[in-house]
Amino acid sequence: MLACDDALFGYDDDPAADAMIAAANALERRDIIEARVALGAAERWQSTAQIGFEALSLLDDGRPDEAARRIDLFLHPKWPSAAACAEAYEQAMGVRS
Repeated sequence: MLACDDALFGYDDDPAADAMIAAANALERRDIIEARVALGAAERWQSTAQIGFEALSLLDDGRPDEAARRIDLFLHPKWPSAAACAEAYEQAMGVRS
């Protein structure tokens, strides 16, 4: 699972996010070749390089469903920002700011 500060928040007009969305759509259609092309494009951007690499590795291992799940978690993070993630972590751990 991605760390909260690794998530991509607010990606309007972001070609890296567009590549990840294209990969997710391709995996939904079970088009592994198109997904690999999109993930290859995603690896060129710093913001998506790690998740692109992980998803490609999962495809290499024959696990397209897990690759799609990781991409979905990346595109739809649980928290709206890194600060919200850190706050939730502090609350869960009983840390006071």
